[in-house]
Amino acid sequence: MHVRFETPSGMVVSAYVPLAVNSASAIAELREALENLGPVAQFAGAMAAGEVPDVVLSAFFYSAGTWNLGWWASPGQVYISPWFSENYPDPQRFLGHPALADVIEPSAPLQDLRLPPHESG
Repeated sequence: MHVRFETPSGMVVSAYVPLAVNSASAIAELREALENLGPVAQFAGAMAAGEVPDVVLSAFFYSAGTWNLGWWASPGQVYISPWFSENYPDPQRFLGHPALADVIEPSAPLQDLRLPPHESG
């Protein structure tokens, strides 16, 4: 499942919930992810407010009750988080070749960003 936030200037924050659609727990997992989407929306708001300069695309992935930064891209660089490097699917399996991007270290505010679960209340 994919949720997309787009700012007025065209920056995009994507949030992915990998699900085993035939699993008995898929509906509960999806509901949990959507109920905890607040931190990703807050990140999109920070992007819209200019607090995350130069980032034009970013992707978060829901896993084990937490939203995790997978990657972000700006016009001049791409960053793949340590979490994504450890958890992403094998591109060789899906694409027939290894990943092509070189990892470039990000500025300090985005390093291995992990968002806490959103507390509703």
